[in-house]
Amino acid sequence: MFSFKNKKNLFAGLIIATYILALFISIYLNNPDPDSGFLFAMGKYIFLHMQVPRTMFWSVTGNNPTIIQQPLCALLNYIFGSIKEPFSYYILAFLQFVFFYCCIYRLSKTILDKNKSYNLLITTLLSVFGFFFATTRPYLVSFGLSFLTLDIFLTMNFKRLNEPNNKHILYLFLIGLFQSNFQAAGLLYHLIWMFTGYLCAFTFIFLHKKHDILQIYVRNVLLSTSSFFLGSYINSNGINAYLYLYKARHAVKVFEIEELSVPGLFSIQNGFLILFICLSIYLYKNKDKYFFKDDIEIYYYFGFTIISTIFAILALRNLLSLIIPCMFAISLLPKDKMMEKFQNGLKNPPITFVLEISAAFLLCLYMIYSFSGKDLTNPYMDKKVLSYLEPGDIIYTDFNTGAFLEKEGYKIYIDARPELYAEDICGKDIINEAKNIHYLTIDPEEFRQKYGFTKFLTTKGTYERYLRYSSSYNLLYENNNICLYEYIG
Repeated sequence: MFSFKNKKNLFAGLIIATYILALFISIYLNNPDPDSGFLFAMGKYIFLHMQVPRTMFWSVTGNNPTIIQQPLCALLNYIFGSIKEPFSYYILAFLQFVFFYCCIYRLSKTILDKNKSYNLLITTLLSVFGFFFATTRPYLVSFGLSFLTLDIFLTMNFKRLNEPNNKHILYLFLIGLFQSNFQAAGLLYHLIWMFTGYLCAFTFIFLHKKHDILQIYVRNVLLSTSSFFLGSYINSNGINAYLYLYKARHAVKVFEIEELSVPGLFSIQNGFLILFICLSIYLYKNKDKYFFKDDIEIYYYFGFTIISTIFAILALRNLLSLIIPCMFAISLLPKDKMMEKFQNGLKNPPITFVLEISAAFLLCLYMIYSFSGKDLTNPYMDKKVLSYLEPGDIIYTDFNTGAFLEKEGYKIYIDARPELYAEDICGKDIINEAKNIHYLTIDPEEFRQKYGFTKFLTTKGTYERYLRYSSSYNLLYENNNICLYEYIG
């Protein structure tokens, strides 16, 4: 006869095995990332010259000024990429995910205030968000660091507004230092988390007339903010680390980058938005139970939920920010009697069995979805192209093909970092020129003569069709996505 109790460990093992398998499949499908070529080239320059590049040494457009906002990440990509790719890239992506997981767990200890097993369970569930971003790019580490900033803020100011220890100030300094050198664009998240928290706490202080702790809290604000700003200023770009996103704002409008696009109507972000709206309505109806308590937790919940959901709605890649309101919601819901009954139901072995099997089933669905229609080879990184290139070639590349040749040491036109080719960063409006030639709205021969291109590695489209049917160009190689042409005059 089947016994639920005897099979408990087996089902738990099934969940863990499925989770690990889904993680490694995600890493396999997401890597090597198209940006890895750019990061490899930058890391190689930093390693060989012991300095961060100040000019666009990799581009045929000239030695224009540039901002490399992720030098540490680039250095890691070069070190791991030099060992044995693609397996070394898989290891790097896995290590970044582990760091991301540990940051979520640390935050869960502060917000949930539960036992270790409960925190590990919630961390494991929420870390599934990271499967979509398990690459060698700095997303997971950047968000993990922002979670650490939030954790330190809450440790200093959660429920009781205590004076900070010196170690908290040091931690914020180190996080600012590491973030500004690993991915400067991620500094925005840290600042918004902190200032949202300050606003929530000040609201709590004044509404509950906690004027006796106001002085202590102002001291917390000044020390923590100053420490983070000081650490983050120590980088190769100085104040430009904070201005990077502002200077890159036009690039998003020129090229439709999926990860920076607004989610669709039926996206997972909007699903969570509806969930949080329903939960907020519930909390409002039970405001006597929550809002008039001498507890700052509910203020943090609403503040961070609103900001995180706005982040997630503005861009697909901000999906990870939903982890924060999820964790606050979990911290509040067990106080409700229905949730207590649900937790008691978990002690019933058949119910536990159904939940575990359901979780395994959902992870399997995710893996099937990941594999469906997925080209397991990167068509833009076809090494057969290299046999047709010579050292003296001046090569045209587009958004998708540039990073591959960068890694191989060739000078290129543009790559998948369009913001670096915006006028606010490099001093020339290269990005609009790249868009115009892609859609053939400028004279293609004048464009070729401007840079003296001899080879053209391009994805299939309007400009590629011009090259194909022009008698001045010869097709050297093509696959399903890219073509290599040679100018023959």
